[in-house]
Amino acid sequence: MDLLLNNTIQYLREKAVYLLEPDKQPVKTFYAPSKQGFFFMPGFREIESLVALLPQMLLDLEYQASNNQMTYNVYSPAKARPSKNPTNYWYSEGQLIPKIWKRSANKVDSKPYEWLLGLLTRRLIPYMEKTFQQVAAYEDEIKSNRSGISTFAKVDDTNLRQYFERIERTLLAAKRTVFFIRNNITENFIISDSPPYPAPASPSWHYAIELIRRWYKPENYVKDTLNEISSMPIDMASLPFLYQRYVGLRLVESLQFSGWHRITPDKFVMVACFIGGVIEFTKGTARLSLWCEPRLNKNHPSGFTSAHTDEKFEQTPDYLIVMPTHNGKLDGYILDATLQSSHNDLTTKAAKYITEQHGRYIGIQQQRMIKIAGCNAINKPLRSWVISPNVNKYDNQLLSHDGVFGIIPVDPRNYDPDALNLFIKDIGATV
Repeated sequence: MDLLLNNTIQYLREKAVYLLEPDKQPVKTFYAPSKQGFFFMPGFREIESLVALLPQMLLDLEYQASNNQMTYNVYSPAKARPSKNPTNYWYSEGQLIPKIWKRSANKVDSKPYEWLLGLLTRRLIPYMEKTFQQVAAYEDEIKSNRSGISTFAKVDDTNLRQYFERIERTLLAAKRTVFFIRNNITENFIISDSPPYPAPASPSWHYAIELIRRWYKPENYVKDTLNEISSMPIDMASLPFLYQRYVGLRLVESLQFSGWHRITPDKFVMVACFIGGVIEFTKGTARLSLWCEPRLNKNHPSGFTSAHTDEKFEQTPDYLIVMPTHNGKLDGYILDATLQSSHNDLTTKAAKYITEQHGRYIGIQQQRMIKIAGCNAINKPLRSWVISPNVNKYDNQLLSHDGVFGIIPVDPRNYDPDALNLFIKDIGATV
């Protein structure tokens, strides 16, 4: 199991660095259902910590300047003292009159301020604004995918609000710091991208520079990112959550390998896999939608819903593939990631989305009725298969004679894409 965990983490680590490199990708968005209940932007923890340090950093600069005073000559006695140099006086009518005065002032080192202005105006503020705007563009889609009346749906809605509030607070604090520096420090600054050397001798400045070094190189904090994702140290308790995301990214790979062209941009793939959403594909005139953790209700945009009579009873499969066909009919394919290995457990998990209770169908169905020989009929998903790394086989297996239920082996310890590719190829065979 240690190898399973390590390989899963390694794959996510590689994907995180590829998709979230600050200098290569315009959007860097991750989500974790963490204990704090907010979305996580890779590197945002470093940014938030740095912005929280800004008041102390400015105070440290003022203290340093107060202990490093300079004296210069002025011709006005305002805020000045007489000079001790006899040549700075003239004699008039029997009196010595100062002609030059000495004024003391704090010696301001401009380099730390120049770096702060450059960091905030060129890097951090544009980064937060762009990420906020681009994720906000998907806000309606995210809400529609995860909306509902259950407690879990309300928690998701709260998390989304907290996410935007958190970024807005940090962004406002950063802009206030820029305003303060420009309006209260009289030096003529040249904005710089280079950290001051030597750095101001205070703990806040040393910590701030270390935070920025980590932010510039996300590979240095990928483990922290995964810790944030799993809300706990990376241990076996994190594996089900991480494996589910691993499967989602492998699904995207398999669909593209099978000739499906992904039209959802790179920047939203990670968002969809970690927060929930839809990834769209096309092949010729055909369309395919991969819904990640859809909370299916009567208004879900996928076109599928739960047939249960209780509206609070929501079905949330890990992944739902939807392909529109003729006359408004939707072909649905359910995939659920699990670490279970027992045949009975896998069958139960696969069957829970296409099932009956007391002779009544309570599984997932298309929201609208379809016509069969002029009669109204419900349209169920065509398949509900489970994906597991612990089935001790490399080939797909059927859990029912008609192929509605089955198993796809996807093992990070020794990943072979053939089984997943065969499933994807088969569902798109008519395209």
